[in-house]
Amino acid sequence: MRNILSAACAFLLCAAAQADVVLMSKGETDSTVAVNRTVNPGFAGGANGWTGWKLGFTPEDGGGRDGSPGVRCAATSTEEQHGAGQLVMLNQERPRPVAAGGWSRAEGVDGTADNGYSVYVDVNYADGTHLWGQTAAFSTGTHDWERRCVQVVPDRPVASLTVHALFRGHNGTVWFDDFSLEEYPDDLGLFEGVPVRKAPAPETSENTLGISLSGGLSLAVDAETGALSSLALEGRVLGSGGLPVFVRDAAGDGEFVAPDWSVSPAGDGISLTGESAALRLRLEVTLRPRGDRLEVDGKEFFIDLLLFHRRLRCLVAIELKVGEFLPEFVGKMQFYLAALDRQVRQEDENPSIGIILCKEKSRTIVEYALHDARKPIGVATYEITKTLPKALKGQLPSPKDIAHLLEDL
Repeated sequence: MRNILSAACAFLLCAAAQADVVLMSKGETDSTVAVNRTVNPGFAGGANGWTGWKLGFTPEDGGGRDGSPGVRCAATSTEEQHGAGQLVMLNQERPRPVAAGGWSRAEGVDGTADNGYSVYVDVNYADGTHLWGQTAAFSTGTHDWERRCVQVVPDRPVASLTVHALFRGHNGTVWFDDFSLEEYPDDLGLFEGVPVRKAPAPETSENTLGISLSGGLSLAVDAETGALSSLALEGRVLGSGGLPVFVRDAAGDGEFVAPDWSVSPAGDGISLTGESAALRLRLEVTLRPRGDRLEVDGKEFFIDLLLFHRRLRCLVAIELKVGEFLPEFVGKMQFYLAALDRQVRQEDENPSIGIILCKEKSRTIVEYALHDARKPIGVATYEITKTLPKALKGQLPSPKDIAHLLEDL
């Protein structure tokens, strides 16, 4: 949680150390673990089992990988839509992770990668709700065979999914082959896109080291294993029995492992040092308290919400305003972003971004206010509703439930 803790890590080559602890064991996606639910995944025999999307596709002997059958889609206009799709019935009684993937190669595909040339999945839940347009985009231009995969970890049982090999909004020619929709068994989950089995949590001791924030949030770490012992808010335990800090050789498709950590106090934080025998690395991790408070020239300033965007690799400051947009909001946000970039942002991170959410806004006033702004700032409006959308009912607590939780604090 970036707005709670900052972690500083150093990685060095080292000699072999004690054996790593496997925290999550990878589940290989073979027939003993995941079941491919598609019919005719290799588009053999004229692609039986697949239906065309809009202008469809052309079955092609030798058009697949290694000279196998495949399907071809060619477009001479960005208005054309081509593809192959298959409806797969799952009728889950309880939620299970699924992964849809496929291979494609391309010749002369224009534009940039987007969901127009992709593995495209629509999810139909058993309760009648839907999750549309889960995609993994292929590269454009001219390229050899590459695989893309969409993972879905449903929060409710899935009745069916439609898997598409999609080509629209681009000119060029593409080939598709070896598509699959795999459903994982109950003992598997998806973590960082990898199917895993969670190993038993390491044994913990009663000897802990703690970190506290001014807002009442506290974190306890097992002093012997480095595992997260508990997370509490004003003395109320929110969670316990967590895992230690772990690492993985992603390029080598390795396991998720925890080194033999040595834990010690580090000022107002906690220091963990350890060696990974499998990766031949020495690791140092420092956990320090860091809230959304900024201190500039002895004065404190508080951001409504501070997040870290993993893909953009930058801090995102969000200010929520109950009234209409005022020009002075921009000056305040620019101050926050400048302070974040100088005091909080790490060397390998991109400049911070600001978002101002207001009940109302005037387009002209916003345009004038942002005209000479040097920092990336966005302004948007929000609406308050007394009823939840149908798709969210049952996923969020009711006002009565929230009231009961607040009474217990």
